Amino acid sequence: MESALSAADRLAALQAAFDALGEPAAIISADGAIVAVNCAWIQASVANGEWEEGACTGRPYALACQVADGPGPERQIEVGAALGDVLGGMAPSLDLTYAARSSLGETPWLLQIRRLPGEAPGALAVHRRQGEAAAPTGVDQRDDIFDDMADRAPVLIWV
Repeated sequence: MESALSAADRLAALQAAFDALGEPAAIISADGAIVAVNCAWIQASVANGEWEEGACTGRPYALACQVADGPGPERQIEVGAALGDVLGGMAPSLDLTYAARSSLGETPWLLQIRRLPGEAPGALAVHRRQGEAAAPTGVDQRDDIFDDMADRAPVLIWV
């Protein structure tokens, strides 16, 4: 016997799946604003001293990159242009490596942005730590999970 989930339960299930990524991720609207983030994004914001309740959503993704330890100024123009191409449907995705700088040195990251399919345009952005601190699953498996989530997200988010 199947149980029909309420919209709130479906949204909670989606947030739990989003949090399970374990890497900072954000859903970006068609106009470039952050509409949702996962737990890892919030943890990174707290660690960077940038967290204020509700500060992660509603602001432009490009601004979030400027204030975080994300792609430096030399890469932000590239990210902004590529994000515009992805959101505008001119490119399906963006993969960009960058080094986050901190007092502990540089950490290599991979930024992956994928356009969300369907009627609700937008994109999913995930920042993946590279090197020895990468998740224990294989890269191919993680890419499959990422692509599967990107394919399914609009159905679950905009119910």
